[in-house]
Amino acid sequence: MIFSNGLLTDFTRILDNRVKTIAPKVGESLTSEYTKYMFTRTNAERITTDIGITGLGMANFVQDAEISPADAPIQGFEKNFIQQHLTHKVKISFQTMHFLVKEKDKAKLDSEVESKVFDLQRALQSAKEYFAQNFLGNGFNATWNFTPISGVSASIISVDATTQDGIEWWSQAHLREDGGPNWSNVIVDGSTPSPVLSMSAIEAAHQLHALKKDGRGLPLGSVLTTLVAVEGSATAQVAKRIMGTLNSGYYPGTFRDTPSIPSYELLLLKPYNGTGMKAMQWGMFDKNMILKVYGPQYIESLPNTVAPTMIDPENKDSIMQADSIFQMGASDMRGWVWSNGDGVTV
Repeated sequence: MIFSNGLLTDFTRILDNRVKTIAPKVGESLTSEYTKYMFTRTNAERITTDIGITGLGMANFVQDAEISPADAPIQGFEKNFIQQHLTHKVKISFQTMHFLVKEKDKAKLDSEVESKVFDLQRALQSAKEYFAQNFLGNGFNATWNFTPISGVSASIISVDATTQDGIEWWSQAHLREDGGPNWSNVIVDGSTPSPVLSMSAIEAAHQLHALKKDGRGLPLGSVLTTLVAVEGSATAQVAKRIMGTLNSGYYPGTFRDTPSIPSYELLLLKPYNGTGMKAMQWGMFDKNMILKVYGPQYIESLPNTVAPTMIDPENKDSIMQADSIFQMGASDMRGWVWSNGDGVTV
């Protein structure tokens, strides 16, 4: 695909005086999805360092006149978030802008069409939504490459997608702060890892989550509240059917049995495909653990900002640009469980 600086030759059909109707071919306005599963915060520092600290272990019984052993919190794992610059720019030649937008009573693009096709806010927000989905879709990898959809640059960024303990988002080998047994957030149904979504798989997710401990080996005390899937996928359709049955007070496939687990909220994400979340992938999380110390993080120092239109002094081209400075990643993923939906990935 070839991109230009918006010259007259790029819009010859539109500028033809016989053209009376011009329809924008763009998607719907975006509502933020990543803020529903990421903790969002503002930090003016380029590098944000999160470090955990545990509480105390259980108290000890002592014999008469015995000296009680001392305890202290344990410093946990550390994670650096380095903010990056996200930008998008539009450049339109002076004559193209004149005939396409500004020519009084004869402009080819009315204000509504103009706002949709030059929507820099949407361009930035789409990149953020897709970037966030890449963390979910590629969560079994400690690093992965990110390329924007229909990006005008061939540049690819390599992403460090490890959590505070240095392990990828989805793993059976997450570390515990006190050196105790590793913990897992990869769903296994019986002997099947990363199962296709089913009632049995959701029960397995709850069983796995209930086993998780805090940094001193005490029960985490978390309950899965929300199921994540891709909108329109077969996985999402199954999730809706199961949720509806649970909401009716029945175990799926029966008319009398009481549900074995609580129902859940359903978070369906846009089907970007590519390297985003795949149709068979699904996961669950505790929405009460969307915190600074747990789960996916969104940190920004500059929100989506559209600069005033600039005019190139040499040729009077119109330049429009929007910018944001932020980073995404994860601290501690104890609040999540995940399945690749292929029956093999661990």
